[in-house]
Amino acid sequence: MKLDLFRKALAVLFLFTLATPALAKDIPHIHKFDLKVGQTRVFYGYIGKKCGVLPSRVSLPKVRIGTLSTGKAGIRGSRRCNGRVPAVEIKFTATKKGRATFRINEDRFTVQVR
Repeated sequence: MKLDLFRKALAVLFLFTLATPALAKDIPHIHKFDLKVGQTRVFYGYIGKKCGVLPSRVSLPKVRIGTLSTGKAGIRGSRRCNGRVPAVEIKFTATKKGRATFRINEDRFTVQVR
């Protein structure tokens, strides 16, 4: 009886592990975008140094026309990691009008706030 229950629990755990990436939200990768003051947009998925593992720390630059912050966990494609990997959403919230260019890791982004 205990062995049968163990097998069922193991099967459920195995299926959950397979289904989790499919259920994760795709994070966009948008290099140029426009916002209005007060708007927030998810535009990037931050990948950790180790492929396949969510980053434990995220380093974000300061941007004079808005703020960068982290969001939910999801997945995104990565050439460095050769496929789809876990990532953390990066959001930009526009606080004043203007245009800014900034880098996160090796990626360059431009935002126009109107």
